Amino acid sequence: MSNQKSLRKLMNEFEVIVAWFDSDNLDVEAATTKFEEGVKLAEQIQQQLTEAKNKIKIVKEKFDESNLIELE
Repeated sequence: MSNQKSLRKLMNEFEVIVAWFDSDNLDVEAATTKFEEGVKLAEQIQQQLTEAKNKIKIVKEKFDESNLIELE
């Protein structure tokens, strides 16, 4: 089983960090840590979105190929 977090969970965690930056209690050290966490989450989100995009592309290509075969 994969230890990879779901896209939804990653997005929720990212939203929590963004909301933290909107608060009035900013500490420079904490902000640096939160920013680094946000960057890591953004990278994981981008990776999962890229994987999903690639899967969709493959399915679309297979669908297009099967439609061509039916038309022949």
